[in-house]
Amino acid sequence: MQVLLSVTQGPKPGKILVSKGETRLLGRGSNADLDLAAPEVATRHVAVVVQEEGVFVVDLVGGALLDGEPLPTRKPVRTERRATIQIGDCSVRLLVLRGAIVPMGASSAPEPEALLPADFEQVELVGRGAYGQVFSALWKPHGLRVAVKLLDGRLEKDSASYQRFQREADTARRIESPFVTRVHELRVEEGRSIIVMEFVDGGSARDLISELKGQVPIAQALEIGHGVAQALAAAAKVGIVHRDVKPANILLSETGVKLCDFGLAKEVGSTVANLTATGIGLGTLAYLAPEQQQDAKHVDALADVYGLGATLFHLLAGVPPFMPQTLAEVMAMLFQPPPDLLGLNPSCPPPVAELVHRMLAKIPCLRPTAEEVVGELGSLLERV
Repeated sequence: MQVLLSVTQGPKPGKILVSKGETRLLGRGSNADLDLAAPEVATRHVAVVVQEEGVFVVDLVGGALLDGEPLPTRKPVRTERRATIQIGDCSVRLLVLRGAIVPMGASSAPEPEALLPADFEQVELVGRGAYGQVFSALWKPHGLRVAVKLLDGRLEKDSASYQRFQREADTARRIESPFVTRVHELRVEEGRSIIVMEFVDGGSARDLISELKGQVPIAQALEIGHGVAQALAAAAKVGIVHRDVKPANILLSETGVKLCDFGLAKEVGSTVANLTATGIGLGTLAYLAPEQQQDAKHVDALADVYGLGATLFHLLAGVPPFMPQTLAEVMAMLFQPPPDLLGLNPSCPPPVAELVHRMLAKIPCLRPTAEEVVGELGSLLERV
């Protein structure tokens, strides 16, 4: 289940997609996931929480309406498939999406074969999101199976979306590592922007957790972490921060681990205009470093170490260190230590638990670097 939030009235247009297990904040300024940019709106005014049990709206400040009715302050209210949240003169439409995501205003998804250029065949739609679609295909001139990502045609005229899409490909190409999905080509054909990437046919670490219904074997979890740490170390060497390290962005194959999806990545110290739209640089809350929650635009490589630490915790414990679904739980992520990993998985070697907890340090400088994590995980793998 996912929820699409889109501004229907207000000084600033915008939309965000919220997935199950995530919380997004409506407010004003860079600390909000969806910036309404109106003076009567607080910086963090309303929270939208998506859970297995349903979708809940929480007025954190007061004065918001849900379908014309006043919301109680700081009390979750469950909403139906369609609803309108109003804060002052701003209105946000809430739409619950089940199954494949079809953009609002589109009658149906076009056939995959009709979307790709003629040099691709055997097309299969493998993913759909707020910014476009991903297909697996045979790249006929090279006899190579690839993943092809297309920017949503309606976003081609949005210069920020186009530049962000292009930046994703350029960023991944700069990182020289066998643990990063390789980008073969970026092109524009018949008005559509296309990224041709390495295809990894092994599912993600999130799929593995779901398949095992809990804890991943120690050695396998360490192998995954070791590969991702090498990808992050290579990214750090060229000044790139991924900003969305999580199980869903770690692909598994017979040849090893691949870190993918650099759509939220940024370059440390770049003088290029920042393309992080409100709510876009924030990643998935359960794996987000405290400093990234507060200022997503100015984090460094140690934020990615936190994301890997939270991912390793999830692999080893069967649950993330934090699963924030209320404002109080979000605040706990900022200031409270994670649960004891050994208490959740007594079979975890104490040195492994100790490393994971250091990676989850609230203060960035107390975390090891990605390069140090590579060395420590390598040594730990030799003992398991």
